[in-house]
Amino acid sequence: MQLMRLWLTCLLLLGTLSTQRSLAWAEERPNVVLIVADYMGYGDIGPYGSTDIHTPSLDRLAREGTRFTNAYAAAPICSPSRVGLVTGRYPQRAGFEENVGGPGRPVGLEATETTIARMLQEAGYATAMFGKWHLGLELDYAPTRHGFDEFFGFLDWSIDYYTHRRITGEPGLHENETMVEVEGYTTDLFTERAVHFIERERSAPYFLYVAYNASLPPHQPPNRPSDTRTAENWFHGTREDYVQVVEALDAGVGRILDAIDTTDSETLVIFTYDHGGKELGRTEPLFHGFRTLWEGGIRVPLLIRWPGRVPAALVSE
Repeated sequence: MQLMRLWLTCLLLLGTLSTQRSLAWAEERPNVVLIVADYMGYGDIGPYGSTDIHTPSLDRLAREGTRFTNAYAAAPICSPSRVGLVTGRYPQRAGFEENVGGPGRPVGLEATETTIARMLQEAGYATAMFGKWHLGLELDYAPTRHGFDEFFGFLDWSIDYYTHRRITGEPGLHENETMVEVEGYTTDLFTERAVHFIERERSAPYFLYVAYNASLPPHQPPNRPSDTRTAENWFHGTREDYVQVVEALDAGVGRILDAIDTTDSETLVIFTYDHGGKELGRTEPLFHGFRTLWEGGIRVPLLIRWPGRVPAALVSE
């Protein structure tokens, strides 16, 4: 639970912005960018030992910030983990022990729950979320009901990287609370929205949450638009496909870092996973992965860059 504790600390510290306390760092009103990867193996990025997947942007983030080696997600599956991330609470306290949808499962995160987005929105921050929500399929539970000024992404767990349809075949992409059709590779689309938001909000404090669907199945590499999927072949793929998906994510992170450095180099940047991976992911040196409480399911990478606040090139236990 160390990742959730750390995020709760961020909630408490940044929450003091709305109380007008005389702490110098609080008066600076730092921008905050939270980037979350999905369904990836612990050892699938350079800072955590990858040899076949090249992640120069995440390597750079580790050099310019602190790499934590004992960070833990709040759960080994998506919805509960994301509840812990956005609320700072144990998922069970918000009614989440399983993913949303289906008999006996939670319907969505109630709008009455306090989230980091709402806290910062009330403190005068511009807030945005781009990517995977997975905290309720109905609009009553959408990100725009939880403190995000704008949202572009999908509410379900699944989305085709090219057609933007769910595994059920239904359209899945939303602009705020409206279903939309936009051409493009999801990783690039979410990155482009993030970069535009950073450039647009350069004069005001902002909170940006980028929740990539990479590397969630289907493992569709970039520049292969004919590789569309249905339920029958949704989980087909090779390690090489997976490598390309992760490297595209890393390129997106690089574009976000470049945009930040062009506008405000003192922004707090946090990169992590929602939980561990499975199948094509590499969890070594950890054991097991997704949906297990072994280390491979809940121990996740955590990189934090905050110039002048978080030491550079530090490895922390």
